[in-house]
Amino acid sequence: MRLLIALLTVFSVNIALAQTAPVRGLRFDPGYVYDDPQLAGKTVHQIAATAAQNVKNAGFNTIFLFAYSPYYGAFYNTTYNMTNVEGSMGKGNFTTALINEAHARGIKVIADLPMNNFYKVWSAKPTWRMKKKNGYDYRPYSDLYLLSIFHPEFRAWYTGFVNDFLAKHPNIDGIEAFEPQLDFNWNNAADYNPEANKKFYAKYPTGTLGSANWESVQTAEVISHLGNFFGLAKAKGKEAHVVQTWTAQSNGALLSAASLSKAIAFNFLGFNALPLNQRPTYIQGEFMWAQWASEYGGTVFNPDWIKSAATSFLSQMNTLAQPAIVHTELSEFSGSYGTVRPTSTQFLQELKTLRSMNVNFDVYDYAQVSEMNLWSGIAQALK
Repeated sequence: MRLLIALLTVFSVNIALAQTAPVRGLRFDPGYVYDDPQLAGKTVHQIAATAAQNVKNAGFNTIFLFAYSPYYGAFYNTTYNMTNVEGSMGKGNFTTALINEAHARGIKVIADLPMNNFYKVWSAKPTWRMKKKNGYDYRPYSDLYLLSIFHPEFRAWYTGFVNDFLAKHPNIDGIEAFEPQLDFNWNNAADYNPEANKKFYAKYPTGTLGSANWESVQTAEVISHLGNFFGLAKAKGKEAHVVQTWTAQSNGALLSAASLSKAIAFNFLGFNALPLNQRPTYIQGEFMWAQWASEYGGTVFNPDWIKSAATSFLSQMNTLAQPAIVHTELSEFSGSYGTVRPTSTQFLQELKTLRSMNVNFDVYDYAQVSEMNLWSGIAQALK
């Protein structure tokens, strides 16, 4: 009996540790598998097993999986209306394979899903598209196929899309809304879909499109759309995540949440307006020093910047009692001051800083880590 009690005690302690351990996440985009010599040519299950083992060996405990490509479609089998399945990894049901291989190694999988960027839906439903003031489609970039979250028929379709994903992946640990914003160029260019305008005028009958009141309606709709997303996850007992870039100013300080909300209609501090069952489990902020070094130049933005940025972010999240994750990248950025990409040494320095802070964090991405052969370096940094 004493042995049983002792074993149960150890088991309980391990469970508690597993639940309170900081998130150490790595992002994985199946679309990059074709360019990875270590993964190319393997079966879907071999790819999943190799990837999960590399993630485990490096010291990560969570994979953020890009489960649906806006253009190429699902990396899982689905027949949901107006979706398509990616031709190789998707038809091989990679998402399920990775979930199984990750869980076998004690790793969580959070599926990253688009919020309103779907090529096939955009092609089939012109009236659902985001619009500019002149009524033309809002296409800030050629790879964006943006649908209006104000359109009730799109919202119904999207609810079905998320429920379809959750039904097909009962063992997924959570889902994440990927960079939910409406205005990509910070100039009130969208959304002027007729349904968006109707909602604005219902609240402000004599109001002006593009005004401060219009901006508040835009932000409220993003929060509402995300609240529905989070609620669908929580109803199934899953974690609910959202990730977005928190823009820096030239002096290194973060832009205010209110300014960011005004610019892109995403408010980091706005989720407490939602019912408890519709709030996110984690809010994730993206902080890439290389992005701002390329944009502003100078000496402010370097690998040490992550500490002040993360501290500011986490302090603001703590005032809301909202768990948060700090995101960093190996990515190359180009701006007014040229092109900047973190070196291996700089990236590992960032990871050591985040590790020493004992915060939740995640990294973009698996393909870059593999390309630069940083697996052993990361393992050392995360010890």
